[in-house]
Amino acid sequence: MVTLLFFGELKDLAVPTAGIDFNGTVGQLRMHIEEVYPNIKNKTFSVAVNKIMASDDTMITAGAEVAIMPPFSGG
Repeated sequence: MVTLLFFGELKDLAVPTAGIDFNGTVGQLRMHIEEVYPNIKNKTFSVAVNKIMASDDTMITAGAEVAIMPPFSGG
C-alpha cells in the first residue's frame, strides 16, 4: 500500500484515498494519477517519496508515502 498526499490546488482537484496498491516508478505513478484524476492531467506537479524529491525513474515500493505537490518557490 502506498499513501498519496495531495497539496495546494491539487488537493482540491483530487479526492485523496487512504492508500493505493502500487509498485512502479514515479513516472508510472504520474500516468496513473492523470488517469484516475483527469482534472490533474494538465497540471504541473512535483513528487516526493518518503519526504525526498523524486525523479520519474525513482522506484516506489509498498509502504511509501508519496507527496503530490504543485510548483512552489521559497525565499
